[in-house]
Amino acid sequence: MLLKSCELPYRLKYYQSLSGRASMSRKQIKDQAIYQAGYHGECLFAEMIRSYEHATVLWDITLSNEKGESQFDFIVIHDYSVFHYDIKNFKGKYQQNGDILVSQTGYNVKRPDMQLSCAHNVLEAAVKSYDWQYEVESYLVFINETFYFEGVRSPHWLYRSLLKQHLAAYENSHLMLSRNKQLGQFLINNHQPNVHLDVPIKTAFSEVADGLKCPLCLKKITITFDGKKYYSCPICKKVVSGKELLLSNLCDLYYLKGAPFSIREAESWCNSPSRTTLKRLLKANFKSTGQKKAVRYYLEN
Repeated sequence: MLLKSCELPYRLKYYQSLSGRASMSRKQIKDQAIYQAGYHGECLFAEMIRSYEHATVLWDITLSNEKGESQFDFIVIHDYSVFHYDIKNFKGKYQQNGDILVSQTGYNVKRPDMQLSCAHNVLEAAVKSYDWQYEVESYLVFINETFYFEGVRSPHWLYRSLLKQHLAAYENSHLMLSRNKQLGQFLINNHQPNVHLDVPIKTAFSEVADGLKCPLCLKKITITFDGKKYYSCPICKKVVSGKELLLSNLCDLYYLKGAPFSIREAESWCNSPSRTTLKRLLKANFKSTGQKKAVRYYLEN
């Protein structure tokens, strides 16, 4: 049971909004690729764990206590055990050089075992403060099927080939789902999002192109709103509803500006659609601040 899910991180929303509106730097492209791969790996694990109804699953939790602060990709509660899974979407062959993992392509990453240990201590302290009877286990999950390590594998490493067998333990239940759900809710209540860790490399808003962009192919397009419910993208030819088209571009405006915007800014950004339609969409999907002509719209990140 997925008690807490995770939507697309703000960092990736920003880069998706920027795509097609400005040329991205090499650093931005690299940053997007790294975080996109990481999120894709988490999505793969979420699909694998989703079917185990007897397990209480939390996706993306940050906890802070006397042991420190850590972000957890997945926490799974089953019977009297709490499992932490740190997902790594590394591709290809790696070998160890000191405390560094080196890929065949020359990509270097610090061996993540120490980070796992620190996170384990934070989670264990949080769980024991709720109920000392629960035991905590932590694992690094190398979710990509192509990952291969030349060296001694830690017992806390799980390869994709071992994952199905490991997760099969969640098929059995001792009927503690209600109690485990309460522990899961306790951890959710103590979740402290670390927004400073989810910051993209930004482009000045003045350098970003306004106008409409297809939410499917992410290309800039020219469409005249004439009251139809659906519109065909001139580039990818796929059909999208007018509501989805406008909402996607309004989200682009907020993420790229990085601040609340006015109805006039929204009209200009979206090539002057119906103000009534815009207001209806903004009221249903955005928060607002201010009154009358000073109203500004924003999203909760």
